[in-house]
Amino acid sequence: MNGCPTAATAAGPIRVVWPGVRVTPLVAVMLHLYGPAFAQVPRLTMTGLGAGMGCSEWGGTNESDERLEQWVLGFISAIAATAQLETGADPLARMDATSILAFLDSYCRQHPRDTLSVALIRLVFSNLP
Repeated sequence: MNGCPTAATAAGPIRVVWPGVRVTPLVAVMLHLYGPAFAQVPRLTMTGLGAGMGCSEWGGTNESDERLEQWVLGFISAIAATAQLETGADPLARMDATSILAFLDSYCRQHPRDTLSVALIRLVFSNLP
């Protein structure tokens, strides 16, 4: 496992970057986005309709895909809730579904090689103090 120590729990293995340091979901996301210099970043696994979907695939037509939009809103809500638990700040306090989807439209036009999940994670972290 890339030299990362692991510990087994009832919920499954916990991977750590340094011995004795547990990687919380927020830390894992931050390391994934902002810490490419760290060689032992935990692998992030995402599932669902939009998992792994590229920005180039988002909004290609004028028709909305309600199922995909619901995945987007559920995904960003989960990331925001994790961030709020870790920091106490609510990164989506001043946003609604329309503004989240508008952000995604704009971001994906500017960054077509990114994934939807990266765009949404960046939105959450840009709204933290």
